[in-house]
Amino acid sequence: MKKKSKIILAIILAVVLIIITPLYLRYHSNVKLGEELRKEADAWLASIPKIPESENGALIIKRGCQKLGELPESLQRLLYIESESDAAAFEQWLTENQQALDLIEKGLAYEKWAYTTDYEKGYAAAYPSLLLLKRAGYMLCFKGDLARLRGQHSEALRQYLKAVHLGSTLARERLLISRMIHVAIINRSLDCLMQAVCEKSLVAADLSTTLEVLLSEHKVPIEASAVYETEYYAFAMMMADFLTGKGIRSDVFDATGGARPLFPRWVRDYTQDVDKYKKYREICAAIEPQKYHGLPAEFRDWSVFSGKIGLTEDWGLFDFVEKLMPNIQESIKVLSETETLFRATVLLTAIRLYEAKNGVLPGNLDDLGALVPKEILTDPFSGKNLIYRREGDDFYLYSTGYNGKDDGGKDKPVYEDEVYPSEVSDIIFHAPPSGK
Repeated sequence: MKKKSKIILAIILAVVLIIITPLYLRYHSNVKLGEELRKEADAWLASIPKIPESENGALIIKRGCQKLGELPESLQRLLYIESESDAAAFEQWLTENQQALDLIEKGLAYEKWAYTTDYEKGYAAAYPSLLLLKRAGYMLCFKGDLARLRGQHSEALRQYLKAVHLGSTLARERLLISRMIHVAIINRSLDCLMQAVCEKSLVAADLSTTLEVLLSEHKVPIEASAVYETEYYAFAMMMADFLTGKGIRSDVFDATGGARPLFPRWVRDYTQDVDKYKKYREICAAIEPQKYHGLPAEFRDWSVFSGKIGLTEDWGLFDFVEKLMPNIQESIKVLSETETLFRATVLLTAIRLYEAKNGVLPGNLDDLGALVPKEILTDPFSGKNLIYRREGDDFYLYSTGYNGKDDGGKDKPVYEDEVYPSEVSDIIFHAPPSGK
C-alpha cells in the first residue's frame, strides 16, 4: 500500500513539475525580455537631445497658452474674421489676453523648442494641449485677418507667418499627437496665407519677405519616422515595466477606451508581440510623406500593413499589439497633405512675386527659376510637378491628390473649406473665380 502511495505521489509530483516547469521557464524568459527592452529603451532615451530649460522656448509658449481665455462663441464658428462685428469681438478678446500673447511671442523668439520633456514616461508622457496650442495658432491667424480687414497687408502677412512659425516649433516633436497639433496649426496658417497672396494686394517687397520666411520654415525636417520610432519605444517601456514587475499594468487601453487584458507573464510568450512591434518600427523607418506616390502598399492599406506585421486573432481576442499601433495610413496622408500645402503656398507666393517683378504670370513653373528650389515644384502625391495652368490673366494651381491623377482641377480652393477633398479629387490651391 505504501509503495502504491509513493507511486501516486511521484506521479502527482511529476505532473506538477511538467505543468510548473514550462510556466517557470516562460516567466523567466519574459522577465529577461523585459530587461532587454528596458536597456534598449534607456539607450534610446539617452540619444534624445536635451534642451536646458533656460533655452527652451516651448516652456514659455506653454505658459502663455495656459493663460489664454476661451474664445467667444461667436468666433469659435469662424474660419476667418471678415466683418466689423467679428473684428470688434476679437479685439476685445485680444485686449483681455495680451499677457498670454506676449508670452507666446516671447517663446517664438527662441531658437529651440521641446514641448515634451519626459519621454521616459512612455505612454504617460506629457504632451502639449491640443486645444490651447490650436487656440494660440488661431489667435495669430485672426490677428492677420484683422490686419487684412484694416487694409494692413504687410502686417497681416507677419501675423500669418508667426502662426506658421508656431506650428514649426512642433515639427521636431516625437509624439504623434504633437505632430497632429503641428499639422492643424500649419494648415490653418497656410490657408490664410494662400488667401492673402491670391488677393493680389501685396507689393514685391512683401512677397519677397514672405517667400524667404516660408522657405526658411520649410527647411525644418518632417522626420515622420521618429514619431513612429517613439511609438515603438513607448511600447517597449510599457512592456519592460510589465514583464519585470515594475509598474505592472494589467491591461492596455485602445483608442476607444476599451481595455485589452495582458496575460500573466508565466502564460504568454511576449516575444511574439515584441517581434511584431519591431517589424512595425522597421517598416516605419522608410516613411517619407514627401514621396507619398512612391510609398509601398503597406502605407496605403491597413490589411497589407497588418499582414506584414503578422497581426492575427489570438486567444479569442484581437492581438493587443494592434490596439497600440497608430493608424499609419491616415497619419501619413495628413502629413503628406501638409507637405503639399506648404509647397503650394511657397509656389503661390513665388508666382505672385514673379508677376509683380515681370508684369506677367510665368508660362510654367520652371519659369520661376531660382525663386524656389526644384523639389518645391514636386507634388508628393504624383511625383511630378504640381499642376499649374494659365487661364487668361489668372491660373490654376493644384495637386492630383491621393489617386495621383489629374482630374481637371474642378473643386474649390482648400482655403474655402475646413476639410480636404475626397480621395478621388484634386486638391485645389488656386483657381480663377467662378464664371471667369
